[in-house]
Amino acid sequence: MDDEGLGQQEQAKKTLKGIYAYEYNAIEPKHLDEVNKWLGECRANRSDTTIFYKSYNENESSTEAHAPRVNYMFAKGYKAYEISFVYSIDNEENKGQVYIVPIKGRATDEAFVKITYDPRYVFGTSVAEHQDCP
Repeated sequence: MDDEGLGQQEQAKKTLKGIYAYEYNAIEPKHLDEVNKWLGECRANRSDTTIFYKSYNENESSTEAHAPRVNYMFAKGYKAYEISFVYSIDNEENKGQVYIVPIKGRATDEAFVKITYDPRYVFGTSVAEHQDCP
């Protein structure tokens, strides 16, 4: 890839960072106690549920009209996530969706991620199972 292509790729990353971002093993300071309690409950859960999701609508506690949404995902038996932003130019609202695909790991693996997004550009999140090709 030439220098111009690299520059465009870096600019695209900066633009998308304003739309959505994710960080492994991170918790917003204001959510620390509640999320740590939630994580403990997730780890103690003995049901067949392996993927847990917690979300915060920051508009409820903010004077900023477009405050980011903050979501946490914890998965048992998964090692990581594929996270992407997908949109269609045919969407009249010009909004896309953040897709989250947990990647299977060993039974003892755990994956925890914080996902933030700007609701002006994202209408929500969707979680899908990772499908291995036969």
